[in-house]
This record gives sequence, C-alpha cells and structure tokens, in this order.
Amino acid sequence: MSEIFIFRGFSQEDLDKGKNFILSKGINLEGMIFSRSDETMAKENVESLLNRINKEGSCPANGAPAEGSKAVIMAVNTQEKALMVMRSFKAVLDKPEEPAFAMITPTSLEWTLEYYMDHICQEHEYMKTHNPADDPDMKKITPEEK
Repeated sequence: MSEIFIFRGFSQEDLDKGKNFILSKGINLEGMIFSRSDETMAKENVESLLNRINKEGSCPANGAPAEGSKAVIMAVNTQEKALMVMRSFKAVLDKPEEPAFAMITPTSLEWTLEYYMDHICQEHEYMKTHNPADDPDMKKITPEEK
C-alpha cells in the first residue's frame, strides 16, 4: 500500500520544492504519492479517495484547485515518515508556519476530504493562540511518548 500525501492550497512549485528537498536528503520517493487536491476530490469520502489513489497508483488533480487554507493529510505507515515530510515541506515554504499537517485517523476516514482539511486547519489556528498545557482536554504526553 502506498503512502499518500494530499495537499490543499499548495502550488505545483511548492510540491516540487518539497519533493526535491526530500530527494536531496537521499530519501527515495518510491511508494509515496503526492497529490494536490481539487474540487472533485474535496467532496469525496477520505477512505474512498485513499482506496482509489492506491488502486490507480496516482491521483492527478484535474479540476479547479480546492479552496481553503493550506493543509496536508498523510496516510503513512509511521509517525517518523509524517514528521520527515512535514519538516521537508516547512523547510522550503516561504511561510512554514502556515500549513496544517495531520495523519489519517480512523474517524477521519469517514469524513469528506474538505471537511477533514477544514477541521485540521481550525485546530491548527487554535493551537497557534492557545497553550495545550492549559487545556484539560488535551492528552498529557509523558517523556516515553515523545
């Protein structure tokens, strides 16, 4: 199964810069699919979209770019891979603090791509202005989990 990265609000140039940065670190992109989202994909259920991309081996954005803040969802095998991709793209963006990144969760599989990306952007904006340590609903991370 491929590792899939879907980008909203990124130009093709942004995608190329990020992928080239990853390549410059000696990391092979084989088995990784990078796609910009379009309006059609935005309305799709995340699980169906990921299954389609895996089946087809790619997912070119043929329609108008999806509207909204910059966001990336990642269907990856490890948290380390997600962090590597996130850090690589942040390293080449003019405003590295701008995009929201998230890994696919079982709950998010049920949502549309647009809803999920909007959701992670809202969380991202909240986290920019709030300290998670002050929120009793936030999970406490122990040193072993870091």
